[in-house]
Amino acid sequence: MKNIITLLLIVFTFAGCSNDGDDKTQNPVVGNWKLIKTRNIIQGNNNPIVFTDYSSQNKIYKFDTKSNLTITTGSNIEHYKYEYKIDYLTGDATSGGTKSPVVIIEGVKYGYLFLDGQMILEQSYVDGEDLYLVKQ
Repeated sequence: MKNIITLLLIVFTFAGCSNDGDDKTQNPVVGNWKLIKTRNIIQGNNNPIVFTDYSSQNKIYKFDTKSNLTITTGSNIEHYKYEYKIDYLTGDATSGGTKSPVVIIEGVKYGYLFLDGQMILEQSYVDGEDLYLVKQ
């Protein structure tokens, strides 16, 4: 009888385990991405938008599952650390901020969007450059 109770206790213990409480977020940036263009907003003069075309260059951003980013352009290779998470792009909970997907590369925070088959890493919210990439 004690063995049956022990066995049932073990079964119920393992049955209660799940990944529901896991706070890990699926990482949609993992993979190889080709930079096709950048966008900059030039301050002053009605804030013109300037696009730079990179589609003829083979600039590849490789995001791996261990938070490593390797950027390769020809024989030039650069290594960085990155993180994808749901966080405040600007502000925080006390200032009424809203959490959204972000990619942080070496401490620099980018807004994350996936639109029309392109991953867009936005930094225009702080007058930075937006990166447009397509999956390889």
